[in-house]
Amino acid sequence: MASVGHILVFCVGLLARANAEAPQEHDPFTYDYQSLRIGGLTIAGILFILGILIILSKRCRCKFNQQQ
Repeated sequence: MASVGHILVFCVGLLARANAEAPQEHDPFTYDYQSLRIGGLTIAGILFILGILIILSKRCRCKFNQQQ
């Protein structure tokens, strides 16, 4: 019966190791979506204001009323 007990302890030990979680590795595709969103909105706002300034500067070469 000692061999059955050893086998049982061995199997329980294997199951315990299998159920233990592996150490978490750093996932390179995990993003902080809040900072990504804020950065995107900031860049969009800057580009929007820059576009408005270019239109209002009246120095744009692509006017529709150009005489050729």
